[in-house]
Amino acid sequence: MDLTTSGENAALSQAQAHAEDYLKKKKIYELFHFFIGHLLVEEPEQPLSFIQQLASRLDEFRKGRGPPPLLFGQQHVETLFNTLDCERRGALTVDQFRTGMVTLGLAKASDSPPTTHEGLVSKESFISEATNRMVAMLSDMVH
Repeated sequence: MDLTTSGENAALSQAQAHAEDYLKKKKIYELFHFFIGHLLVEEPEQPLSFIQQLASRLDEFRKGRGPPPLLFGQQHVETLFNTLDCERRGALTVDQFRTGMVTLGLAKASDSPPTTHEGLVSKESFISEATNRMVAMLSDMVH
């Protein structure tokens, strides 16, 4: 037998909706994914200290006083490019570009990356696009 009244259910639903709205508005889910991603990549011995230091770096970036603490650096992005460039052309197809962006967690990447006259995405363009999009996502999360 359910002892809650419809008024209690409505209040609970309203509180849940308010909490969900707050978490989305303040991008808390994205923030936790950011910390978890860094933890999984770095696997620090002292996770709490690591998170505190990362939060400080994130705050310095937010204030315009430090570089963005990106999850993937240029070396990671370049390695991904080389993996996707299985034909060793030094360039990717647009579909390979999209796969790379999804792999980096940049699924909202443009369907129209800068291409060469052959319709390919150069290594430099891939790295630049990936880095710019990671910085943009991070900026959006903290501002």
